[in-house]
Amino acid sequence: MDTAASGVSTPVPGGWPAVYRALSHGHLAYGLARGLESVNGEPCLVVELPGPIRGIVPAGQAGLWPGQSLAELVGLSIPYRVTAVDRDAGVVILSRRQALEDLARETWRTAVEGGEIEARVIKVGKRLAVLEAGGVTAWLPYAELAHGYVADPGLLLTPGRLVRVRILHCEREARRLIVSLKAMTPDPWLGGPSRYREGGLYPGSVYRVRERGLWVELEPGMLVRTPHHRFLQPAPGERVLVRLVSCDWPRKLLWGIVNIPRRWEVGG
Repeated sequence: MDTAASGVSTPVPGGWPAVYRALSHGHLAYGLARGLESVNGEPCLVVELPGPIRGIVPAGQAGLWPGQSLAELVGLSIPYRVTAVDRDAGVVILSRRQALEDLARETWRTAVEGGEIEARVIKVGKRLAVLEAGGVTAWLPYAELAHGYVADPGLLLTPGRLVRVRILHCEREARRLIVSLKAMTPDPWLGGPSRYREGGLYPGSVYRVRERGLWVELEPGMLVRTPHHRFLQPAPGERVLVRLVSCDWPRKLLWGIVNIPRRWEVGG
């Protein structure tokens, strides 16, 4: 989204005149949520503003997503609109909720299937992750997380992380986007048959140790299943050699046998 075209800006030095301009013109700006305080008994975000001015976002104006806590916004750059000014107290009341509503209107105006958008991880669930993309809820199914098997999505997606994703579907009636992270990178499986052959010996890293065997990563997104080695027990992250026994390229499934030669090293 073109931030200039949508009126989005970042706070600039200017003190109270800039604050009053933002209040009168309804400018949307961004600021760092640097803390969490109680103001008149209500939890509030403290937002960094130019000079000695204190920016306060009351909990009711935080625009939290279901399951999201106010503390999760601390340390993040958040959008806001100025809603009230108490100059005697040196405090400016801000609304993240109003800013998200404005961002959402702009996102729905410009969002197209196949387009890209920046999103922030809100929640990592059992089957999908919930993201916020330009004020709009975005669902990231784990099937769209990576080209290969991902044992623990929480290792790749942590609340607060910014990711760039591709829009698969714009579900306007449901007011949400369906997005993909893996669509942002080339599929390593497409060229697999030209790089790997059954019977070949290839380097990889142990990705995960399971009860019935290992997952070894040949390259990002491409995993091969192997039984446990008869004598050795490589740990996750350890470099190994794998002999490919069977390759099912249409189904993206590889099987092999682990071998760890004494003299083999990375780059050797």
